[in-house]
Amino acid sequence: MAGAKTKAKTETNKTENTAKEAFSFVGAEVGDNVRTAAETGLRHARDGFDRIKETAEETSELFEASLDNAAKGFSSLNRKMIEIARANVDASFDFANELVAVRSPADFFEVNAAFARKQFAALTGQGRDVAELASGFARDVAAPVGESVNKALRQIIAAR
Repeated sequence: MAGAKTKAKTETNKTENTAKEAFSFVGAEVGDNVRTAAETGLRHARDGFDRIKETAEETSELFEASLDNAAKGFSSLNRKMIEIARANVDASFDFANELVAVRSPADFFEVNAAFARKQFAALTGQGRDVAELASGFARDVAAPVGESVNKALRQIIAAR
């Protein structure tokens, strides 16, 4: 990043020197006003370029932060999904073991109903956990963008 800044500064200085050389031979003929106007125009162009470059660097940093947050969010979501899958598989094996021990149709229906109630409660909690993780994930990914928009709005208000 620092190398790019140095290169851009060098290119800007070369352009400025070239402009000064181009106008040096007409100094007496055209006058100081034209030279001053040209130098002012060059300075404004350089300032505009510097602002564009700065904005591009900030945007790049913004995307990097959003991607970092996205990677962390996906990792958390994946871990949660694996945890949920493991819990559901364990519950299914426990249910199968209980079914093997069933001795009557009444016991079968009782074990089945108990499993259904337990799984319904578990799935409800798991869905709530995933929804909370997903909303936190979305909030974290969008946070750098929101901060950037707020910063831009503050700058616009301050410039008034």
